[in-house]
Amino acid sequence: MSKEPPLPVKSLPSHIRHSHILKDEAQKSDGCAAGRRRILSYYTFATGVEESELRKHHPVLYLHGFPGSGVEAALYANAAVKSQCQLFGIDRPGFGYSSPSPSADWNNPDAYVQSFVSDIWDFVRAMGWKSFSVIGVSGGGPYALAILDSYLKSKLGDGCSACSA
Repeated sequence: MSKEPPLPVKSLPSHIRHSHILKDEAQKSDGCAAGRRRILSYYTFATGVEESELRKHHPVLYLHGFPGSGVEAALYANAAVKSQCQLFGIDRPGFGYSSPSPSADWNNPDAYVQSFVSDIWDFVRAMGWKSFSVIGVSGGGPYALAILDSYLKSKLGDGCSACSA
């Protein structure tokens, strides 16, 4: 994954910052995915705290409900800062500005969820985090639990906590 300049988003309030990570898809045996890039879109929020100070705060990934987008995390950004956390509102695959999952086979929802979990771990590595937390609200809850499950299975990073509401 690589960080790229933000996509042009014209309808967001000034306190919501949009960015994204590009992910190169692996080439399948039939060559279909060669050269395709997918977007994992996310939002951060201006809370009156300097950017350099905000980077010292504990990162929290916010996985939105259904339907929705990562913008909904703006509701909790000020509370997160008061708790020394920085909130990242993630657009799940096919929502907001994130590309649909390459595993968008509704007959195999596990592949769809696992594709997003892989995207999240790539995002965490790209950000250089050793630990982070995840909040999954409503339809985001199963994704948060899948991230926790993958962490427990692979022991990536120093720590991860998840909660589903």
